[in-house]
Amino acid sequence: MTSEILRVSVDSKDPYGQSLWWAKVIGYTEDPTNRNYPEDPCGLLITTGDGLPALVFERERPSDSERIRPTEMHLDIKPTDCTQAEEVQRLQDMGATILEDHRDNEGREGWVVMADLEGNNFCVLRSEQDKAEWVEKLDKLGIKPRNEAVGDQ
Repeated sequence: MTSEILRVSVDSKDPYGQSLWWAKVIGYTEDPTNRNYPEDPCGLLITTGDGLPALVFERERPSDSERIRPTEMHLDIKPTDCTQAEEVQRLQDMGATILEDHRDNEGREGWVVMADLEGNNFCVLRSEQDKAEWVEKLDKLGIKPRNEAVGDQ
């Protein structure tokens, strides 16, 4: 037996604002069958509508909650139609900040750790175009790239 990822839930101080911001970042939209509104106490869903996992932003639980602790997670995103540098700049223009820049790690997949509007961390990975240039550069240096698929980023 297996399960599939239906959605990723993220605790948030401003679920409505976060859902709209992330929708712009990754090209998702509000779920047409479950419209968002700013006062929603439960969660705000964004989706592609084509079967990919949805994101739901939920109001943060009180810190004194005895049963459930705050969520600790982050998203890894990969640019689809621009370079990593262009995407990092676009996100900065939207209010994100760079926390750590690991684009020059020799032999490893480069990434940039950023923070969204509420300070939640996320990583911007290399685009396919960037990866091809990176592999070519490493090949010229005689360095074998490490496999990012095994969590080696």
